[in-house]
Amino acid sequence: MRHPLDCFVNPTSVAVIGASTVPHKTGGRRWRSMVDGGFPGPLYPIHPSAPEVLGRKAYRSLREVPDAVDLAVVLVRPDLVPGVIAECAELRVPGVVVITAGFGETGPAGKALEREMVGRLRASGGRMIGPNCAGLFSASGRVNALGWQPPPGPIALISQSGNMALTFAQFAREKGLGFSKLITVGNAADIRIPEYVEYLFGDPETSVIVAYLEGFEPSEGRELFTLLRTHPAPKPLIVLKPGETESGRAAALSHTGAMAGRHR
Repeated sequence: MRHPLDCFVNPTSVAVIGASTVPHKTGGRRWRSMVDGGFPGPLYPIHPSAPEVLGRKAYRSLREVPDAVDLAVVLVRPDLVPGVIAECAELRVPGVVVITAGFGETGPAGKALEREMVGRLRASGGRMIGPNCAGLFSASGRVNALGWQPPPGPIALISQSGNMALTFAQFAREKGLGFSKLITVGNAADIRIPEYVEYLFGDPETSVIVAYLEGFEPSEGRELFTLLRTHPAPKPLIVLKPGETESGRAAALSHTGAMAGRHR
């Protein structure tokens, strides 16, 4: 049986909802990195008016795509995201990455909207990375929805910060290292950190896991500890946690809405 997270890193087809014809825009950079990454399956740019984007036929909505979509990358305005999520649920898209910000990190109303979107996707069998994330990279799946190119290698990185993910990638390149998977989780409204770690324990391309975590949900730290203690084949896991100072905790809260608890 296919693992629920496999559609994110080894998808059979990808739609980029909000792909842009303007190269420097968020949707333009990420569409180009998907195309330039050499993804072997069908790639579908979703654009309201352009006939094509970088030589690929564009579609006005996900409903117009001729075949099933395995992974949807969402880059539209915040007010349009719930409608896109509804469309993904209707079409039973198994994996959705929401890069758009403006949800749980803004306060209780944003968190409530996140819960609604997650509930709708889960009811149709889908899962969500984000919102408010920077995208993801998978060397094995030739998926690059980051808008920049990480070096390939045996390290899997899970990061709540897109800027820190870029910093780690630059440092790795300088040291001759690279990544098997690079996943920015943003607000992590759906998939929790232990789920990513459990999946990566079974990933043959990954030798070590690095997690940059600005905060944990209740019981999440204990779940991660239990996973490390009980998994039959764990891998080295390095957890980097900011927020030891008051200013650091405030920065984490303003970024992803994560409560950076005290180090214990």
